[in-house]
Amino acid sequence: MLTTHQFGRIGMGCMGLSGNYGHGLSHHDFVALIKDAVSLGIRIFDTADCYDETTNGKQSSGASGHNERLLGQGLRESNIVRSELYIASKCGFLTTDWSLDLSPEHIRKACEQSLINLDTTYIDTYYLHRLPKTKSELIKCLDMLATLMHENKIKQIGLSEASAKSIEYTHRYFKNLGMPHAIGAIENEFSLFTQDVLHNGVLAACQALGIAFVPYSPLCRGLLTDTMSKDFTFSNGDFREFLPRFQGDNFLANLKIKEKLALFAKSKGFTLSQLALAWLVSQGDFIFPIPGSRHLSRLQENLGALEITLHADDLQHIQEIIADQVQGDRYTADMREAQHLYP
Repeated sequence: MLTTHQFGRIGMGCMGLSGNYGHGLSHHDFVALIKDAVSLGIRIFDTADCYDETTNGKQSSGASGHNERLLGQGLRESNIVRSELYIASKCGFLTTDWSLDLSPEHIRKACEQSLINLDTTYIDTYYLHRLPKTKSELIKCLDMLATLMHENKIKQIGLSEASAKSIEYTHRYFKNLGMPHAIGAIENEFSLFTQDVLHNGVLAACQALGIAFVPYSPLCRGLLTDTMSKDFTFSNGDFREFLPRFQGDNFLANLKIKEKLALFAKSKGFTLSQLALAWLVSQGDFIFPIPGSRHLSRLQENLGALEITLHADDLQHIQEIIADQVQGDRYTADMREAQHLYP
């Protein structure tokens, strides 16, 4: 369980290693970076069966499992004991057209394939990448996940982009099945620029129920790093160019906020990304960010956030800089509809 802190507080999101933000790493460099991450002490690794390879600006069609396979290879070559790792994966998205298949049959098939891809006998937390629209569909998903737990294929169940009501409902459902600790983690987007979970009950529900919360995109897809400026150009295959907060005036407005945060971080003696991660960790000891990176130096920088203590006046100043000024939604309306994401 993540909440024991056995695996540390900051993990590694692996999606960007395959692509999605432009061309992914070569297979050799992907595996090498995973081995470097293990050597640095990173023990939490987050992937999904739909994280496919991006080459020449296009994502592989239907080649499900690219990210899982290379992650599995990297961890295997690291010669680390399996019990010292926390591996999370997800199911639901179909890479052919990014539609959702949340049928019990697909969940089982996807899980068994992920075990092969990752070269492991179990997955620590297996997420529904998105939730179905109806309660009856959700119950079928939960029953299959419970079966996979009983078969020891997965240790715990996760939900990605879940509402507070969904978290509370699924927790009650498993408690009634005699599985009160089945829900191990909730993975929603959360960063200085995406603070919805602070106000919509999600974090409160996780804390109350003893469930780990895993922020994805904790650095706002690179916006909370020093790599982005007004002259930044998206490479071929980088889906961020379609996201509202990275477009036009929204992007420029967000860069101004970012620059103020960067100046404050510098005044305190650390980097912007370290500030962003330290802020997340300060929100509760049940929170485990999973920043992604393609560079060893960035992995080291990310872990440095754990050495930072933000005091009450620091947190207040950070919120004053942001002050609800972030411009643009994190997804387009079409993406929200396709992913079952609703305000």
